[in-house]
Amino acid sequence: MTGPAAHRVAVVAPVACLGALAVALALSGADRAVLDSMWDAAESRWWLRDGLWTDAVLHDGGRRVIQAFALGLAGWLVLAWTRPSLRAGRPVAGYLLLSLALAVGIVNLGKRATTTDCPWSLVRYGGTRPEVGLLEPRPPALPPGHCFPGGHSSGGFALLGLYVAARARGWRRAPLWLVPGAGLGVVFAAVQWVRGAHFPSHDATSAAICWLVAAGLGRLMLSPPAPSSAPVHGARSPRIARAGDRAPPPPPR
Repeated sequence: MTGPAAHRVAVVAPVACLGALAVALALSGADRAVLDSMWDAAESRWWLRDGLWTDAVLHDGGRRVIQAFALGLAGWLVLAWTRPSLRAGRPVAGYLLLSLALAVGIVNLGKRATTTDCPWSLVRYGGTRPEVGLLEPRPPALPPGHCFPGGHSSGGFALLGLYVAARARGWRRAPLWLVPGAGLGVVFAAVQWVRGAHFPSHDATSAAICWLVAAGLGRLMLSPPAPSSAPVHGARSPRIARAGDRAPPPPPR
């Protein structure tokens, strides 16, 4: 399968798989099982909620890394207007910056729209709020939550655009460019699980949104490198006939 049909499959198939995973995690009880294993019911607390590595380094520090990456891309775009040596990378830098901003922005809009509570706010985990399903009506007296989809992991998953850019531009070892986005996304997600901030289904949904944005935007903004039109060294270019040229003599009989 090639062409537009292959691209649609490449965009839709991961989104469908991640969406199915999110639904399965929520409906099967796997969400609760994962969080239950990290909740200390005897002490009624999350052991790693305020830990140095989980809170200060991987949560706050991880967010600053993504912000610094975005600022670096913006700085590249500004410098590219005055430095010709940087202009070749301007389309990719613009794509990565827009993809990152859109993915994180859409996830945060989703958090505002769904009003889902964080696990640490639920009675099950020492909080004060009853658990309300994503599609269940929320009691009017219950204040809204803002925890679905997972916001912190979206900063990592938004870097899946690096892989899209690598494939579109023919970079060497393109599959390795999956590592920053997928790796940071999973690490940022796991940090929020052990802190009690999100269920795994929240972050699977964020991954689906980030991939959809990265792949769809890549189709609009990036294109494979055009084949070189330079003549091969040593090859003769075909001679163009001009008016007044004599036709070649007929072959002898």
